Amino acid sequence: MGRRRPILYWAGAAWGLITLATCLKVIGSPHRQHFTFFRAAALNWWDGVSLYIHDGGLFRYPPVFALLVSPFAILPQGVGNVLFILASMALWLLGVLALTHGVLPGRWTTERRAALVLLALPGVMRGVWSSQSHALSAACLFLALAALSRRRLMSAAALLAVAIHIKLAPVALAGVLVLIRPRLALPAAAACALVGALPFLTAPPSFVVTEYVAWMSHLANSSAERWTSFRDAWHLWELSGLPFHLPSYRLCQVVAGLAVAVLCVAVERAGGCERRRLTFCAGVTFAYMLAFGPAVEFNQFVLLSPFLAWALLEPGLPRLERQFLGGIYLMTLVMGWGSVERALVRGSGWPLWAGASTLGVLLFAGWLIARRSSFQADDAPVFGRMPLPVGYTRGESTSWLVRGGTLRRGGWFAREGFSRSKHVQPAGMAAQGARRLRRSNPAARRSGHRR
Repeated sequence: MGRRRPILYWAGAAWGLITLATCLKVIGSPHRQHFTFFRAAALNWWDGVSLYIHDGGLFRYPPVFALLVSPFAILPQGVGNVLFILASMALWLLGVLALTHGVLPGRWTTERRAALVLLALPGVMRGVWSSQSHALSAACLFLALAALSRRRLMSAAALLAVAIHIKLAPVALAGVLVLIRPRLALPAAAACALVGALPFLTAPPSFVVTEYVAWMSHLANSSAERWTSFRDAWHLWELSGLPFHLPSYRLCQVVAGLAVAVLCVAVERAGGCERRRLTFCAGVTFAYMLAFGPAVEFNQFVLLSPFLAWALLEPGLPRLERQFLGGIYLMTLVMGWGSVERALVRGSGWPLWAGASTLGVLLFAGWLIARRSSFQADDAPVFGRMPLPVGYTRGESTSWLVRGGTLRRGGWFAREGFSRSKHVQPAGMAAQGARRLRRSNPAARRSGHRR
């Protein structure tokens, strides 16, 4: 164990260096940060000034986001900017760790979580480097997935609603989650309506309605704009030199979206490990959002970074497959950086290097789809370091469960579907495993539960 501990220090040191570098960049060039526009919009809101006719139209967010930024906007710009970045990075870290507790499959020790954070750091750097809101939106989505894995529908709906009112792109993930979890539809709709109504508590209704109309008009007018940071399939098409036909590309978007929805529903209905099913659905949906819209900026690759890191850490992969995933990781999170991308294009004279990140996203989606049968396998997760008693597998509901190392009847984990196999292990072996569990855990021994 002592030889594994250095990964904790490496992860902590890397996180601290990125935080320090980002804060120093804010201090060195405060007017080149997006927080400048966020702060101006928040102050304009409380002054009763429109959010979408000032600052060159650079505020593209719903009115709710101006309210969320208000606690940072009342501070001096430098202080508020630094605190906004720290809050975004802290929430993103919390979201990634939450994924390991309820979404990403496998046994997650402290060292493995540190490795996941370390590998995912290149993605979050782009999300906070210019004090943008991508890391904040991604954190809400990760926390929503973790809440959904625990059957907390209201918490998941509220987090999805907040994410949608920060960036409109998460609507795609919300739609897929509603397809695979129909009971989420009503809470999600109610939460979106409630979060969207928050501005009415702070301003006259006529002003709020006018701002929402102006926001939707702004979205419609800017929907055809193309920025240099876009790394979607459109960008890859342009780099290939093939004739571009907009209706054909729109058709590709629709077909890809329908394919993702059908695949997610098929994997969900096939059953198997719930964590793996949720990881598959979230992974392919994020890949679709990055490759075909609506999240097509390289800054939004923060959404996919923990899933790429998980794939690299997945145990039992063949060596060649792990090397293939390592190449996808480099293409997606490293080669898309502006300085690296420009160096590759200038050094090779091949402009297709600028599409490496998009190609990496498509390859990762292809890997998930190719291994979809493994996502339907029965793979009961291990909680903490305490193994399940012999003869207990994931399956039908039962009254005998393990929670905190203690054998219990009924309880919260009944919804996780842990049951004693009736045909894999004899009853005597199951009882022997339960006795070993009680002997190894004083809490279980004191509980007095017996078969």
